[in-house]
Amino acid sequence: MTPEELDKRVNFDASTGCITIKEAIRATMGIINGAIPDSREKSLAMTNLEEALMWAIAAVARNSGQ
Repeated sequence: MTPEELDKRVNFDASTGCITIKEAIRATMGIINGAIPDSREKSLAMTNLEEALMWAIAAVARNSGQ
């Protein structure tokens, strides 16, 4: 991996292009929260949505301007 590739993995601005993604994940979390009783499975679903949001924001930030 080049130094530039390493920089791209850690130095990014996550503020651009992420509002729609955040809104979609938040809406999905709201649906799950209202439709599923508290349980381990619900917690896992929420955690995985958080992870999906993290990766989506990273993808936008790392690849903007290409």
